[in-house]
Amino acid sequence: MAVAPVAHGLRVNAFDGARPLLLLADRGEARIEHTWYESFDLPCERERGLDATEDHLHAATLRASLELGGALTLVLSAEAAPSLDGEQAWRRRARHESEVRASWRRAQPTAERAPEWISQLVLAADQFVVRRPLADDPDGMTVIAAITGSGTGDATP
Repeated sequence: MAVAPVAHGLRVNAFDGARPLLLLADRGEARIEHTWYESFDLPCERERGLDATEDHLHAATLRASLELGGALTLVLSAEAAPSLDGEQAWRRRARHESEVRASWRRAQPTAERAPEWISQLVLAADQFVVRRPLADDPDGMTVIAAITGSGTGDATP
């Protein structure tokens, strides 16, 4: 993997032609480490019947100081030019969550009587909904999730 400095952080490229991952911070320093941890053991994956070893890359160390009550914006993105405006991102996320909950309440007549934790489950489920444009549906959406087969390691969507 190639790890290179960019403004406000680093870019990690898994291989030629791969979409780069940007690791950015609104302040502080990023130091390239590029240390591999080979044959990393994943016991929970073994219990599920899946491959239980992986190689992990410690790409970099990001360091920043925070004062009491301060904030730090970290961005991990595959977008070409992500914003480092943490306040704007926070407002956008709050608006999205409000819209998801409102959509749920419109679709589910009993939602108003449901306990708050059900609303949290609605937000958790929303994390699996992704944009997936297709030729015949450029605004396409899909659900990305899997159920592991019983000890076989097969995943069933």
